[in-house]
Amino acid sequence: GAPAEAAGAPGADQPVAAEHSVEWAADTAQVPAAVDVDAAPGLQRSHSGGAAVLTPIGTPVDKPRSVSPTLLGFDEGEAVDFGAPHNRWFPPVVDVEMAKTAAPPVAKEDEEGRARFLRIKGRAERPFTIRLDPSREYASTWKFRPVGTNALGAPVPGPDDPVPPGEDVSKATMVAWKGRKGTRYSQGLFAQIPLPDGQLAHVYYMGHKKNAVDPGNAPEPGMPQSLGKDFELDGLPVKPFAPTAGRKDPPAHMLHASLTWPLPDRHCLPVEDETVWFGTVPNQKPLLDAEARAMVDLRMDDQAKAEQIKPWTVDDSVFAPRKKYADSKSYWNSAKTTRRAFEIDWSRLNQERFRVVINKEDDNGGEEEMAEIKDVLSRYSDLLYTAFMWYSTVQRSMDGYVIGQLAFSEFIRDCKLADNESPHCKTKDLDKLFIVQNVEEDAPGIEELNRINPNRALLRYEFFQIIVRIAIEKYVRPGYLRDVSEATEKLLLECIIPNLPPGASLDTDVFRNFKIYTKPADDVFRKYLPSLKNIYKHFAAIIDDSGRRNEVLSAEEWVKFCYAARLIDETFTKREAHMCYVWSQMFVTDEIRRREKMICAMFPDFLEALARVTLFKAMPTDTEIEDYGCSETGEYFDRLVKEGALKGWNASHKVDWQVEQEEGREIEDTLDKFLNLVVHRLDLDMSGKVDKKDWHIASGHN
Repeated sequence: GAPAEAAGAPGADQPVAAEHSVEWAADTAQVPAAVDVDAAPGLQRSHSGGAAVLTPIGTPVDKPRSVSPTLLGFDEGEAVDFGAPHNRWFPPVVDVEMAKTAAPPVAKEDEEGRARFLRIKGRAERPFTIRLDPSREYASTWKFRPVGTNALGAPVPGPDDPVPPGEDVSKATMVAWKGRKGTRYSQGLFAQIPLPDGQLAHVYYMGHKKNAVDPGNAPEPGMPQSLGKDFELDGLPVKPFAPTAGRKDPPAHMLHASLTWPLPDRHCLPVEDETVWFGTVPNQKPLLDAEARAMVDLRMDDQAKAEQIKPWTVDDSVFAPRKKYADSKSYWNSAKTTRRAFEIDWSRLNQERFRVVINKEDDNGGEEEMAEIKDVLSRYSDLLYTAFMWYSTVQRSMDGYVIGQLAFSEFIRDCKLADNESPHCKTKDLDKLFIVQNVEEDAPGIEELNRINPNRALLRYEFFQIIVRIAIEKYVRPGYLRDVSEATEKLLLECIIPNLPPGASLDTDVFRNFKIYTKPADDVFRKYLPSLKNIYKHFAAIIDDSGRRNEVLSAEEWVKFCYAARLIDETFTKREAHMCYVWSQMFVTDEIRRREKMICAMFPDFLEALARVTLFKAMPTDTEIEDYGCSETGEYFDRLVKEGALKGWNASHKVDWQVEQEEGREIEDTLDKFLNLVVHRLDLDMSGKVDKKDWHIASGHN
């Protein structure tokens, strides 16, 4: 490569140290033709003789020629600013000059260079000069000679470039090498300087930047010397008045330092004016409250006194654990719990396939119509939840909390939803709709839902969804209505609600309030509590039909208990046993993630289910038991069975469960006799209670 020669430098023909040299790379590839490119933002190139000058846009020039930003190493459309801070790969080039003819080697000892110059003649490379911004760089002029001259160059300060003391300008270096037109490897990495003869030059400059001195922090403003000069004030502003307390402001606290005993928080006697000083007798007559209390026999022990004085609450009953595990955190099902459940069910039924049906059948569709449908279902969600529980007892498919094909057909018959005159709502059409509803949607994030969802049964959220679909088939598709939400509400008000069976709209809290959440019922349960706990533990540990074995009672295990105690007969069917089971459970919000909790009964639920059996089964009176010469209920029924009179007795002692849940017989009497019957039939060793010995005897008998 050819080194650069310092223009006008003393002793420029003498060699200089290698680290100060500037090279022009010798490339054996063909030199590209002259380049005529698009204008670069911020720069333009002009020709004057054999020199090319880069000047800011707007400067008058003769026949201006443009420079493409891609040739300078920038992206198309990017502004090229040579006034930017110093960058070794993008030096601030302001001028490029090139001689018209090639210069021969000047060193006498360069015989090889002379011979090469004579061979290539006019095609020999011409020397060129690159000038940097002299206002920014100390070494601003660089002259490059062609290959073969062996001349070394050094930076030479111009007339406007005074060298500051201590600066060694000879350490500045500029290296130049050829570029190739159209190459992209250098774009954005280093500048490509277009030369007047059409060649491209890449440069790397390492020099000294002028005025590269840290000016330090800007001086801070001085402190004000006077108010008049700096703030244009004659003096300090007037001190504002204290704000006046308004009617809404709290009264000011008055602190009293007293060495006497502290005053009480309130008056011991009711007074009309709270400003009366403590320790003084008010002028008005004192108001005395009288409260009736039970008379306490002082001869009783402390526990008996406490039981007589303290009123009984549900917290003191055998149902106290229910408040902890119920989703409502209460002894009753709350509206807040059902609202939460509906939000969960709506998130599952609001699937893409369902929205497509709504947008297709509704006159407007979209999110507004989906919100209207949600509002209709939400207003009737409590009724639909109880209806779902009722029809889930028809056909105990899967784990018992789904509506199968038979249960769905019964729902269609009860509510008179099928219309054989309709082109879309015949019985066979609704049966097909049941099958379509059970097709699982393949979407990410619902794998657990599809795993639990049976293929031939409806979950709770699917029951909501199929009601909307039935409304579409019954009212929208025939053209009676065009709004799906209106059709859904019409179906609920005219078909479903008037025709539901009484058990499908049952409020389970009514029986709890009238019957079991009472002290007499609690006393009866505690009388048989040890035996009832053993019965629950034994049957909860049985492996049910689904292969589940845990410490809670499933619906199948409950039915097995009913068969073991010989409760199921013509007066108490298997479905009624299931009804007692589901009515006794607390409402669960999430039927998928809390499935285990939904399908199993805790011990308080088991006690309630036992009490609900008394709604369907008649018990003998005390007179009937005495007349038969028996001492207890279990012995009385054994005599009836032995004599073959049980079926006739049941026919003459029918009970109505709807009347019994609020009125009817006293719960403490019927519950006591019923639990006596259960314990009597499971007490195989005749010890008066049910324990492990009875289960050993039962297993031996089996």
